[in-house]
Amino acid sequence: MFSVADIYLTNSLSRKKEKFESINPQKAGVYTCGPTVYDFASIGNFRTYLAADVLVRTQAQWLRG
Repeated sequence: MFSVADIYLTNSLSRKKEKFESINPQKAGVYTCGPTVYDFASIGNFRTYLAADVLVRTQAQWLRG
């Protein structure tokens, strides 16, 4: 098993850095809301998916070493 440093994320509600603790120590996931369906898609709609993708890929690469 690997050993990694603690991960801290900024809580946008409290504006404080908080230590990330997964409910399941062996696994962590990312949830993003579905697409905007009430209007045409714009580049701004894809920001959520892009940010989540970058986060997941960065963490996966970091954990692989």
